[in-house]
Amino acid sequence: MKKGIVISGFIISVIIIGIGIYGFVINYLKKDNKDLIETKITLEQITNQFNNSSTVKEYSIQGSIWKATQNANKLNISLTVGTETSNIEYILNGDILSGNFTGNDAITGAIVSLVLTDCIGQLHGYSDGALFNTLNSEQIKNYTLEKEGLKVEQPSDGNFQIKININKKIPLADFSNVYITVEDLEAMKDNISGDGSAEKNKGNIWFNKSGYNNEYTLLIGEKNTLTKNTYNSIISILTVMFNNDKIINYFNENYSDISVGNKQFEGFNIMIDPTDLTDFEENLLEPSSGYKFMKIIIDVNAVNSIVNR
Repeated sequence: MKKGIVISGFIISVIIIGIGIYGFVINYLKKDNKDLIETKITLEQITNQFNNSSTVKEYSIQGSIWKATQNANKLNISLTVGTETSNIEYILNGDILSGNFTGNDAITGAIVSLVLTDCIGQLHGYSDGALFNTLNSEQIKNYTLEKEGLKVEQPSDGNFQIKININKKIPLADFSNVYITVEDLEAMKDNISGDGSAEKNKGNIWFNKSGYNNEYTLLIGEKNTLTKNTYNSIISILTVMFNNDKIINYFNENYSDISVGNKQFEGFNIMIDPTDLTDFEENLLEPSSGYKFMKIIIDVNAVNSIVNR
């Protein structure tokens, strides 16, 4: 999935130093939380892991050069785009790697910390990108340094602070019952119910809505497999889109569960693992993302006609 990194756990949507950073929040398969034991990690290992990660290499391809260097107990990460360079510094004190970023560095520090934390997770056995969904979740706000080995803080002044116990394996968040709710969509309801586009990820769910002139397209995906969380998210999106219980009941009657599979009925054309994607949709999807996808084409006029019957 090629999309701008959205840090909802860190509560920041990021475009870094003038270049659109396309992220990898949903590009990797989830592993289970086993063997959560302490492993001795060095700053040198973290530096090498960061410089060799696929995320950093992908940024390089897009013209944003990230490089980590170590000096004693300090870790410096430089980000270069063209002639502009930003530097982010972390300090290791015992097992705790800390970063405290203010002003313009707060946004850069947040996105670098996302990638850095994932790289430390890889040294504990996670696959590349496995921690991204956890770090993008609301659950991360409840993580503590003592228990999970991670503490993220955003003071009211907009600064960003992070502390990581490099010798703890940060547990993955449990997304088994997490889906997109109506409340999650409040800020984007106009783009969902009208012309234009909207996009959001939560837990293992991601969606993009696009379309104009009363024909909308909904792409929705869930990591590994489509579950009730996908279905519940669809119902939330349709609730915001139409704000009509009769339409929701009509959808439920004709498409009661994800297991129904591909189906076309008045106003809706639902496809699992769609193959007839537009160029725009192709740019959103990536075969190696580890996500299962649905595509729903919605004829708004046909759906609204149901209300008057």
